[in-house]
Formats: sequence, structure tokens, C-alpha cells
Amino acid sequence: MANAGSGRPTLVHSMEMGEPEVLNRVLASRATVGLHHLMDGGPAIEDGDWARMLRILPDLTRLPLWMDYAARVSPSRVRHRIKALARETGRAPLVIIDYLQLMETDQRNGRQTPYERVSEISRELKIIAEETGAVIVCCAQLNRGSEHREGKRPMVSDLRDSGQIEQDASAIILLHREDAYEPASERAGEVDLIVGKNRNGPTCTVTVAHQLHFGRIRDMARAD
Repeated sequence: MANAGSGRPTLVHSMEMGEPEVLNRVLASRATVGLHHLMDGGPAIEDGDWARMLRILPDLTRLPLWMDYAARVSPSRVRHRIKALARETGRAPLVIIDYLQLMETDQRNGRQTPYERVSEISRELKIIAEETGAVIVCCAQLNRGSEHREGKRPMVSDLRDSGQIEQDASAIILLHREDAYEPASERAGEVDLIVGKNRNGPTCTVTVAHQLHFGRIRDMARAD
């Protein structure tokens, strides 16, 4: 949303969540309306909630944001949408894919193992980014390795189904919430963005604040 809010074309392939779920999260984040109010619906949505949503709706409709809720998304579909938007807007969009392991290969080879399928998709997306100039951000699942590790901090090697993702990605950012495992933690409300790989810069950890009741994360200085 921040990218589209700055006037840059943004394309989102959402295979994990449908349109109502995404819309609830966008409204909660942008209008500072409790996400639980929107999910419950009806009387749970207060007059003040409606007023705040109505104020931001005109701005939302003008955003250069394209949502794709297709259940089946392959690299060729991503390439086609990028090229179409580049012709329409004059610039390659930022592309967000949620999430990588739900994608299909163009070959749709039923004999492929999950490792082979994800490896092929990862490689194709890298080629598409290089061909089109688009920045592609892929959400990806992790395996459960971190849950058995002291501190439970994720590592790049925890990426599920394929080491090819680690090889292809220019940058990998892992999310860690200490309060997800220890609700009484002194770091409750914080999220670590662990830059586990950065081809063009240093690796580091950046701490931000999560506001899950609004479905968003914020800079620590803007956590209000």
C-alpha cells in the first residue's frame, strides 16, 4: 500500500487470501479501524469506524493498485500482467506474490516434486524480474526448523521446499515475533525484520512495531 500510495504502480497476486480478507486488512490499516470489528461485521462496526473508512475510500480508489485473486498463478501469468501494466502506466510495477509455494509452474508437470516445482518457479520469477525491470517481492513459507531452535529465530535455511529461493533472491527478509511464543515477553509488540541475505548491501536486523489490531507494522518512531 505504501508503494501505491506514493504513486508507483503495484500489482498484488493474492492466492492466500481472498478479496474480502484483503479489503478488511487494507481498510483496517489505512483507516485505523479495528480489524476484529471488520471481521465480525454488522453491529461490531461502530459509527466512528464508518466515518474513518468513508474518509479514506476516495483515496483508495485512486491508487495505482491492481489486485489479482486468481487461484492459479504461474510465472507466465505474472509476466503477462507485468508487461500489460508497463504498457498502461509507462513503468514496471512492484509485484507482490502471496505466496510462492502456492504458485504453479507453466508446465504443470504432475510428476514434479515440491522441491522441483518451487525451484522452477523461483528461477522463472528471477528471469522475469531481469527481463521486465519489475521488482518482485515473494512471500514464502518456512519449515518448522526454527520452532525447535533456542530463541526460535528463523534462518534463511528454513525456507520451505527449495534452496533455490536462497540462491535466486537478491534479498531475504525473515520476520520474527518474540511475543508469538512468549506473550509476556518484554518485547511484546515488536517484530524483528531479519535481513538474512542482501546481495547489494549488509545484512542486519531492523526492529519495528506491530499493530495487529490494525493489521499493520510501523516504524518504532511511528508506533502511535
